[in-house]
Amino acid sequence: MAFPADGGVDVAASARSRLCPPGWVGIVALGEAAIVTVPTGSRAGILRKRLRSLPVEVLTDPDRLRAVLPFTEVLGPASLAYLNECDLHPAELDTVDAVPRGHADLATLLASVPVHDADECGLAAITSDAFVSAVGTM
Repeated sequence: MAFPADGGVDVAASARSRLCPPGWVGIVALGEAAIVTVPTGSRAGILRKRLRSLPVEVLTDPDRLRAVLPFTEVLGPASLAYLNECDLHPAELDTVDAVPRGHADLATLLASVPVHDADECGLAAITSDAFVSAVGTM
């Protein structure tokens, strides 16, 4: 899926989209263009009809979007960062550790952020190890 070159909105059905949690509608807007993923083809048709006349900036404004698309919960908005290659310093693979869910350091991390951020990240609900890259020890 690509952002429309001439601006506007492109909607696609993608049950396995990674733009949003399963079963949700995912919206990403960049400049004058947006992509929207929905879990089913029937929902794609509904969203195309409801969103086609809206300016792109409305799609990421929950209060304005709610007027044409009723919803009960919102995650985000998220911010994107575009870095120059020389500004990106990825972690070395040997600095990634697996720690068991419920590890004390994970609880400390969750306690260090606002409750809504901790809830949104889903870290407390994982059922596998967490893979972490940390400064210091885990």
